[in-house]
Amino acid sequence: MARYIPQHLFDGLVVQYLICDIANTPDVFDRLVAEYIKKYPDEVASDLVADIKTAANEGRYVIKTLVDAPNSVYRTGRCSRRLAGRPD
Repeated sequence: MARYIPQHLFDGLVVQYLICDIANTPDVFDRLVAEYIKKYPDEVASDLVADIKTAANEGRYVIKTLVDAPNSVYRTGRCSRRLAGRPD
């Protein structure tokens, strides 16, 4: 029976990719993918990484949409003021 990465682990890899991309630490992500490939040998590494990057792009779009939304608490500055206990 083929062994593929469960969805919740895949989602975690997408988040880890975004973190590593922002932190400019591709070696950390590469090691993580290598570990998963050992555990799930039916995955094709290049296909897995391509799927992760595609999902990450969707995540970036969602984050940008949240930040850019009118009255968003995630806008730069506004969130900081709220966290500091100051009104908008």
